[in-house]
Amino acid sequence: MVSRWVPSQANTAWAISMAPHIDRRHLGDIKLSAGTTLKFDANIIGEPVPHVDWRAGGNPLNLRPIWEKCAQTEGDTPKGKVLDLIEGNQYEFRVLAVNKGGPGEPSDPTAPHPNPIWEKCAQTEGDTPKGKVLDLIEGNQYEFRVLAVNKGGPGEPSDPTAPHIARAKKVLLCPIWEKCAQTEGDTPKGKVLDLIEGNQYEFRVLAVNKGGPGEPSDPTAPHIARAKKVSPYINRDQLSDIKVRAGSNFEFDINVIGEPIPTKEWLCNDITIISKDRFKIVNDDKSTKLKVFDSKRGDSGIYTLAVKNSWGTDKGTAKVTVLDIPSPPEGPLKPSNITKSSCNLEWRAPRDDGGTDILHYVVEKMDMETGRWVPMGDVSGTYTRAENLIEGHDYNFRVKAVNKIGESLPLVCQSPITAKDPFGRPDRPGQPTVTDWGKDHVDLEWTPPKKDGGSPISQYIIEKKPKYGPWEKACIVPANITATSVPDLKEGEEYEFRVIAVNKGGPGEPSKASAPVTCKPRFVAPVIDQYALQDMTVKAGTRPTSSLSKAQEYNPFITLLFKNFVLDLNEDVPGKPSKPEATDVDKDHIKIKWQQPISNGGSAIKGYEVERRERTSGRWIKITPDPIRSNTKFLNNKVMKGLYSWAFEREEVGRQPCQKTEPHGRGS
Repeated sequence: MVSRWVPSQANTAWAISMAPHIDRRHLGDIKLSAGTTLKFDANIIGEPVPHVDWRAGGNPLNLRPIWEKCAQTEGDTPKGKVLDLIEGNQYEFRVLAVNKGGPGEPSDPTAPHPNPIWEKCAQTEGDTPKGKVLDLIEGNQYEFRVLAVNKGGPGEPSDPTAPHIARAKKVLLCPIWEKCAQTEGDTPKGKVLDLIEGNQYEFRVLAVNKGGPGEPSDPTAPHIARAKKVSPYINRDQLSDIKVRAGSNFEFDINVIGEPIPTKEWLCNDITIISKDRFKIVNDDKSTKLKVFDSKRGDSGIYTLAVKNSWGTDKGTAKVTVLDIPSPPEGPLKPSNITKSSCNLEWRAPRDDGGTDILHYVVEKMDMETGRWVPMGDVSGTYTRAENLIEGHDYNFRVKAVNKIGESLPLVCQSPITAKDPFGRPDRPGQPTVTDWGKDHVDLEWTPPKKDGGSPISQYIIEKKPKYGPWEKACIVPANITATSVPDLKEGEEYEFRVIAVNKGGPGEPSKASAPVTCKPRFVAPVIDQYALQDMTVKAGTRPTSSLSKAQEYNPFITLLFKNFVLDLNEDVPGKPSKPEATDVDKDHIKIKWQQPISNGGSAIKGYEVERRERTSGRWIKITPDPIRSNTKFLNNKVMKGLYSWAFEREEVGRQPCQKTEPHGRGS
């Protein structure tokens, strides 16, 4: 058999498609203290040269260079030497000028400088100027240099070669023709068996007769031995879920087998992806690649690879999550339960959490007078109470959702609100009236306020005032009660009382003060001081007198007997009338009224005398020439102008001053 194969020039063949492979010998678990430097050194091979992506916890690492001081020169010499470099590491260098003010801005860094490791890799015999290097690691980059050696030792090395990457060689076509099949008769077809799948073959045919084989035909085009009918199959080990930050790129590179070559289709959420704009699809016979540039939140979803040929179909899926800031919280954001210093705020969670959990919400307020947004704090839920508002100021509010990527756009109130209570304070209650008293208590009664301020009365506050003391709280009464007994009073002390109504708006104005009342027993049986009753001797015609001490609230009726005859006692003066009240005051008159005394002194009241006291001089002046029988007096403009206190006296046997009124002014 004669071959017509003519050898070409020698060529180095290497793989043009090779899956990436990581040399894991230098990758292992590491434990180290916080603050120390972590370093991994791993060899990677693949064709084309693979993209390397370092991640921690599933998140891409932002690799940054670490600048360290490595040398220092004296003076302004513009050169220096760097020592203690680690052989094989790659370095960049920059320079900073230093003066008394400190270091200045650094220069631009140099291009990366490797610090190569030179190792002996081969040796030749004699002066043959060629050799073969073995045991290289496929995918690593190497440079080579040569040193001549004689008896004196090795000389200076040559300049290094350009960098070379060690790649796997393809098996060259075998130039040896082998008999692989034989047919019977002149049938112009046959079947070749026992081929190795994946190997490339050429075939030729020789006709044979009794004279032997003839010249071979021209060889066929090269053919790769492979199955003819193979259902599509997707390598699912390469189709895994992806999480990536918005703005980053991501890709799928999937190996696919099938014969005939299957069609390949990429879908996202069941929608076919077309290779354009940010999406790029590259298909070949045995693989397909989908790359997405500048990813958006909307690129998240289920990605499906569907392959199909005449013998079947196959589908594989992977979930892609593009992490981004959340969408704004759902509204409306409408304040409620507004008061003068606070209000409630409520909203709903955002429709899209950005692919990761919501950590909290940032709530801000803006006083419309300042126009500045001020944080109110972080809130874990969708409700908060805005506190510390200034009464009468207008406010607006906004809320932002926060996840680990960042803050969302804000949800803003539709319109500002005014910090004020939704209701007013109640009116003052009616003036309390003393209905009973004792040595340590006083019973009061009053009428409710005419207006409750828009909110029901919640309670009444009773205040007391000693004669020479300030107003102070005495007790609290429920809203449905308008009478009470004020306890814990001091016997013999004179008190005034007033009532304050309270609703949600707070306490209203206090009522007018009650009439003064002294805490003492109201009903006491009369007691005669027996020591005051002494025997006496008097001259005939004179009047015997005796002073008796009596303990009572009202003047008791006294009867004196002599030999079983009732003696006629001298009449006593009446008690003092009540404190006068001005019931009608105008510029030309004052109408005053009072109550008659409790005791009439033992005889009927003949009338009353009225006095006035001028504030400037302090003198009491009688203004009624004759006693008046009525307990009401109308004073016209003939009375002297100015500020006065009024007092009243009653006349029977003697006179008893009454209580004084508050000063009243009279103008023209």
